[in-house]
Amino acid sequence: MSDQVLLIDDDPEFLELYQELLISEGLEVFAASNFEQAETYLKENGHLVDLIFCDIYMPKEDGFEVLKRISMDPFFGKIPFILKTSSPDQGLFEKALVENQVELVNTLMSNAEIIQRVKKELFSSRLLKFSIHNQIAMIIDDISSALVYPKHSGDLEFNEFEKFILKTIAQNTEPVAKEVLIHSFYGENYIVTDNNFNTILSNLRKKITFLDLTVKTLRGQGVVLCRS
Repeated sequence: MSDQVLLIDDDPEFLELYQELLISEGLEVFAASNFEQAETYLKENGHLVDLIFCDIYMPKEDGFEVLKRISMDPFFGKIPFILKTSSPDQGLFEKALVENQVELVNTLMSNAEIIQRVKKELFSSRLLKFSIHNQIAMIIDDISSALVYPKHSGDLEFNEFEKFILKTIAQNTEPVAKEVLIHSFYGENYIVTDNNFNTILSNLRKKITFLDLTVKTLRGQGVVLCRS
C-alpha cells in the first residue's frame, strides 16, 4: 500500500498542483479544501494517513489552527505534519520550526526540494508504524501468560481473546469487524454483546497505553490499531 497524504488547501489551483505532484511520486492523496473536510476524513480513515500537508493561509482555520486542533486529538496527534506557505515572512518559519516543531515548505522551493521534505516526514511516519507493529509482535511472540516489558513497570497479562485481537489487528491495516474477531476466535454460533465487547476493548486499551497505542473503533467498519 502506498503512503497516504492528507492535503489541505482552500486554493483549488494549489490543491490540484500539489495533488498532481504528490501522486506523480507514487503517493495516495486525499484532498480537502478546509478543516471540516479533513476532520471528517480523519474520523473515518485517519489510521491510513501517513502525513498531513496543510496550507497556512486559509479563510477559517489557518494552518497553525489546524495543526493545533489535530495535535490535541488522541488518535491523530502524532501524524507527521507539514505546513505550506507562499509568504517570504521568516517569522512563519520560526513559528513552525521552533514553536511547533513541524516542517515548513515554501511554494518558491523547487518541486524536488518539496518532495525531499515530504519523503523525510514519510520516512518518520513509516518508522513509527513499524515500531507499532514490532512492539505488538514482541508481545504476541513472547507472551505465555505474562510479559515484563522494558517500558512497563509490571507484568502484562492478556487473556487468549485479547491476544487474538492484538495479533489480528496488528497484521491488518484495514479495520477488522467485531463479528470477524468473535467468530474467528469462538466460532460462528458464539454471541458477544456490544457492551461486553466494548468492555473487552476498554480493558485492552488500558493494557497497551504504555506502548503509546490504542485500539480505535470505526463505526460500521471495525477496529484498528492506532497511535495513541
